[in-house]
Amino acid sequence: MRWLSLIGLVIALTKIEPSSSSTNYYGIRYRNGYRLYEYLTYARHDADYVHCHVRGLYMPRRMPLPFKRSNVIIDRPPLLSKVPVGAAALAPLGTDKHAQVRYAPVQIVKHEENHRLLVQPVCDLTAVPVGISDGYVHFTISDEYFSASSERSSTLSAKMGRLYITPSGQKWCPRDGDRTPWLQIDMNELYYICSVRVDGYTPLDQYVKTFAISVSNDKQNWIYVLENGKEKVFTSLRGTRSSDHLVGLVDTPYRYIRFHPLTSNGAPCMGVEVFGYGAVHQAGLSFPLNELRMTGTVCNLQTDCDRTPGAECARELDKPGTYTCKCKRGYQGPDDFAAGASGQQCLDIDECRTNPCSTPSFNPAISCTNLPGSYRCNCKPGFYHPHDDPTKCADRDECQSLPNACTSNAACSNTVGSYYCRCNIGYRGDGRIKCDDVDECHPPDGGSPCGEFADCVNVDGGYECSCWAGYTGNSRASCKDIDECSGSNDVCKDSNARCINTPGSYKCECPSGMSYNHGTGTCEDKDECASPDENDCSPDANCINKLSSYECVCKPGFKGSGYDVYGCRDIDECRSSPAVCTADHMTCSNTQGSFECNCKKGFSLSADKKSCRDVDECKSGSVTCRANSECHNIIGSYSCTCKHGYTEDEYGSCKEMSWCELEGKAICDKKHQMCDDATKACTVCKPGMEEKSPGNPDEGCIDVDECIDDPCQGGICINTIGSFNCSCIKGYEFDTGLKQCEDIDECHSRKRYCHDNAKCTNSIGSFECKCREGFDGNGIFCADIDECFSEDFECPANSVCANTQGAYKCHCWKGYEMKNGECMKATTLKEGFSLLTNLFSSSTRQQPWLRLFPIFVCTSIILAFM
Repeated sequence: MRWLSLIGLVIALTKIEPSSSSTNYYGIRYRNGYRLYEYLTYARHDADYVHCHVRGLYMPRRMPLPFKRSNVIIDRPPLLSKVPVGAAALAPLGTDKHAQVRYAPVQIVKHEENHRLLVQPVCDLTAVPVGISDGYVHFTISDEYFSASSERSSTLSAKMGRLYITPSGQKWCPRDGDRTPWLQIDMNELYYICSVRVDGYTPLDQYVKTFAISVSNDKQNWIYVLENGKEKVFTSLRGTRSSDHLVGLVDTPYRYIRFHPLTSNGAPCMGVEVFGYGAVHQAGLSFPLNELRMTGTVCNLQTDCDRTPGAECARELDKPGTYTCKCKRGYQGPDDFAAGASGQQCLDIDECRTNPCSTPSFNPAISCTNLPGSYRCNCKPGFYHPHDDPTKCADRDECQSLPNACTSNAACSNTVGSYYCRCNIGYRGDGRIKCDDVDECHPPDGGSPCGEFADCVNVDGGYECSCWAGYTGNSRASCKDIDECSGSNDVCKDSNARCINTPGSYKCECPSGMSYNHGTGTCEDKDECASPDENDCSPDANCINKLSSYECVCKPGFKGSGYDVYGCRDIDECRSSPAVCTADHMTCSNTQGSFECNCKKGFSLSADKKSCRDVDECKSGSVTCRANSECHNIIGSYSCTCKHGYTEDEYGSCKEMSWCELEGKAICDKKHQMCDDATKACTVCKPGMEEKSPGNPDEGCIDVDECIDDPCQGGICINTIGSFNCSCIKGYEFDTGLKQCEDIDECHSRKRYCHDNAKCTNSIGSFECKCREGFDGNGIFCADIDECFSEDFECPANSVCANTQGAYKCHCWKGYEMKNGECMKATTLKEGFSLLTNLFSSSTRQQPWLRLFPIFVCTSIILAFM
């Protein structure tokens, strides 16, 4: 009977017309969370979907059953322009349990090779399940791929964490006390995770209220789903009933997913389903071009009408995928024909034959160009296509269309096909790029547009004239001086003052020593001290005003007449008698007009500034001594010494003293014995000492007199405590190796005994210094003898003497040269050639080869002068 019902359904569907529907409702019951339709309930066929509900068809609750009809296949190059990067399309996910190909909404990410497209899913709450509860498109995930942080019991284990299909509403529940519970699913493949659905443990009303989600591809590195850069918290508002949550992981596919309960009602029990698209490889979702689908009508997407040049889709017929073609606008041919019909042509119409361009009468050069299916009017510069109509040309008003056709301070005037700019009055320039203000006050030929005794002020686009102060009249023509002193215009009120007119002004002249007060109009005593220009007092003097005069008095600390720049000299109080800074450790510093008393370093000035007191640097904290040392104040300074039991080492630090350094050294030195730190006792006698009582070192040691054995051969022996010294007479020194006095060779000693220009001669026990020839002195000091000055020289005639260090030289006069100790007149080049000619004329008679020698000599001379 069930098969008969299915056959009847197929027959019924073939008879259903578009937009018609029929319903026949019978009973509906649920079995383990599924809707079971016992009979055919309704069937409807509309433009986008075929809805069919069949008896015995099992589907999860809230799972939609619509199947979109076949969309247009993207398989031909013309449609590649319909799928640019970012365009929406439908990609096949696979066949579901009802043998229907399921498509998912995707977005084009990249065009790959071999007509393949890389896409990215568009995630929403309608994505298909990955198989946790149902293998709708993907295979159902087996129990062994479920795991959890803990399980309350075998009936509430991780594998029970599925939606709908667990018995008695049981779900996964963690063990009590699990503070960080989680439920993990291995989805076996990589999935783009779009959304999740969760519910709770119905019998005990235990469910998760808030939770987080993390994903991974290796179970080692987990990434939490974020929102606004923070871990996203999902909130379930429906209690034990299932609720949907958008995740939206479409950038990267993942294999493992974990649910982390955060808060719960009772125990955090939950069942889950994950919705997304996969299984995919790490590279992403990639499909051949002919597998993708696009929604829309056939005419909008792809037809075969474009196989006929100049044709396009006319209309889509009632039957899906069917259509007719027609010739495009601008072509002539049939208005309705079948795609691929033989003999059908669409011929281009040459619109230019009828001159369709609206060419203005004033510009007949605008031409028409025929185009496939259309034409174009070629507008010349200055014209445009009005309303983007390529079939017309109109004059462009550049003054209105160009925002900056002319520069500021310029007026724009439109012309047919162009425009021009003209600077406003008061400006000059081309009008398009610049209009500079004309400076009328400084014309190129000089002068001024304003009258005499008037100022010209340039302003933008013009100029202004104004008469000088004290002048009146027409400022652009001529300004005349105002005579403030004439007649009733006399401006000097005081009868003692005389008014004197000046060009453009006036002045009131008072008697000598007085000045005119313009405020009161009276003659008043002139205060020469008020302005340095009115007196000649020194800068270091005070000016004292007097009636009709003034006086200059040097300031304290200065002395002199007080007048002119050098009238006052500074008094050096530090050299005056009696002295001004008399306290101990005090110094005096003179200043301009005064002095200062300062204390020396290490002292500070007392409160009354009359004495200096010592600064205790140790108490002031201004100094810090090294470790294990003490600070001791001294007058004007301080010192740091090592504490008792410490001594200063080679680095200047205080190190702790050994027994020998602290106590034993003084004891053992007194006994002339060596000190031993290890035993803290005095041991053997020091070198040059012997035991006072042989065999009894406690009694100490006495000095050995080494001079008894005459260790200084030829010298004088001087015995010392523990040693001896050898001394020699002057001119000898003691040789410690030979142990005898040896002669000092002063001439080869590093110490210089003789002068640099003297000869040293050594002798036994002494030496002699003698100045070299040309020098005079005692050998210890030698000075050069100027033979030319003392006339102790011999030079030939026609020469001059020149002194040198230790000798002299003879230089021939100009025009002479030294030959055989005599100064002879130099031979000229002409005389040289004559001499050579005479020399070789006789010689070549006997030796013909000598004829070439003059040529060689002449050539050498010429080359030498080049």
